[in-house]
Amino acid sequence: MRLVISIDVEEEGLFSGRYQRIPPGVENVRELHRLEFITSEFGFHLTLLTTYRVAVSPPCQEILQYFRDNFVAEIGAHLHHWITPPFQDLPYCEPIRSDLLPPPLLENSTLEPDRAISIPIQLPHRLKKQPAKDVDPILQRLGVGGNEFLLYPANFWTHKNHRMLLTAFAIYRARHPESNLRLVCTGALENEKKVLQEAVYRMGQKDWVILPGFLTEEEFTAIFASCLALVYPSLYEGFGMPVLEAMALEKPVICINVASLHEVAGDAAFYFDPRKPRQIVNAIERIATDKDLRKRLIGLGRHRLAESGGPEKMAREYLDVFLDVMRKPVCNRAGQPALNKREAGSE
Repeated sequence: MRLVISIDVEEEGLFSGRYQRIPPGVENVRELHRLEFITSEFGFHLTLLTTYRVAVSPPCQEILQYFRDNFVAEIGAHLHHWITPPFQDLPYCEPIRSDLLPPPLLENSTLEPDRAISIPIQLPHRLKKQPAKDVDPILQRLGVGGNEFLLYPANFWTHKNHRMLLTAFAIYRARHPESNLRLVCTGALENEKKVLQEAVYRMGQKDWVILPGFLTEEEFTAIFASCLALVYPSLYEGFGMPVLEAMALEKPVICINVASLHEVAGDAAFYFDPRKPRQIVNAIERIATDKDLRKRLIGLGRHRLAESGGPEKMAREYLDVFLDVMRKPVCNRAGQPALNKREAGSE
């Protein structure tokens, strides 16, 4: 057995505002040489998980090959960055189901397709409902009533698309001044929160948009279990745990029709294009006024949740992979684990 340190090798600006505005660079990959000591001095092996732009950059390929050849580093794909690329300049923009990843992912690889296993996150019941006596004081503190607000739980990174959501919600408020629906956006990152708070004031929405910042798990669970619905406009997701958590708390979901969310939610969500505020407004209007839609989505979510399994099933799937690797390791001629078919001696 050996200890492996896994490192994500990503392009610059991945989670900053400029990622969607200019082609992100990969110059930072040259700094990987600073990590040579991890193997040379301490003997720890590295697994370098790359994003799409890193993997297709010739200079980056040379650096990755250097680590593979000189430090026995394993090179892999940072999968959620492969299946949810930016909306421009890439070969595909439609989401690829994770269970269909091996063929496109391994098309130019020396690995066998059956050696790539997809195991989705199966932890929907992390949040536990609390008694009303514990929930009410929290709602009063935040200034909201039960089932009178939409919830967006996400840190205030640019790719989470808060500004587009604020724009759409302001349009909704202008169309429906009689509505008592509010928007609650939880999350950390204080500087980014201040910028959004200023935008809320400029848009005249200070009475209708609440940014409580970071919440304890008790507070977060209380607010989640009390919302009318989950709204999820993020442009860029690797999975989307809040969608599963909403289903577990029997809350309807309105979310993006791209990235991984469609795979997670299936038919148990009302979808919109996150780049089009009018579609977001329409989704808000439907979820706010259509009781039958909310009831149907909750029922479909319950069914979807039953199909998603749980922690025991996820643990068994991981264990099966580990046992399979131990039973059928792919070895090179020296009897050591092979990194590819050529090392294993296959054609």
